Amino acid sequence: MQLVAEELQQYRGLRIEEIRGLGKKVLGRLRSAEQYLAAQGTDGGLPYYLALQHHEHGTSLSELGKILGLPYRDLVSVFKHYGIPRLTKAEAVRRNWEDPEFRARQAEAVRRNWEDPEFRARQAEAMRRAIHYKDVAEKWQALVKDISERTGMTQEDIEAFLRRYFEKQ
Repeated sequence: MQLVAEELQQYRGLRIEEIRGLGKKVLGRLRSAEQYLAAQGTDGGLPYYLALQHHEHGTSLSELGKILGLPYRDLVSVFKHYGIPRLTKAEAVRRNWEDPEFRARQAEAVRRNWEDPEFRARQAEAMRRAIHYKDVAEKWQALVKDISERTGMTQEDIEAFLRRYFEKQ
């Protein structure tokens, strides 16, 4: 569940306090992170900063942990204690794909993979083995049909092309 700006205000001013079940080391790390934020000029306290970054900017808990030098489990403890909802996986994925920088990084990674002859050979071999499984065969047929409908090519031509392509790899 994603919070809007007005809902985030309820976390402003909350400070790290004794959170039941957390050891002194964990509380010490959380307080240090809160002091670090205050020294950087960030007001509102650690719970507010986490909620704001996570909901407004879509920063993952893993990324927040790297920024603040805190383990993921410590951040989860703060979110649970203060009742800060976390983005669902679907919301996080959608946010990533709406980010042009993320899309560019993903496209570059995919391009690099497909330029690697070993990767291409592994993919081709996996496809040759998988085509014999019923669910994969059904997906293969759906892919061929989709390409056929979009390009106007016959299904036989597309299938022949794809088979030749994977045999060459």
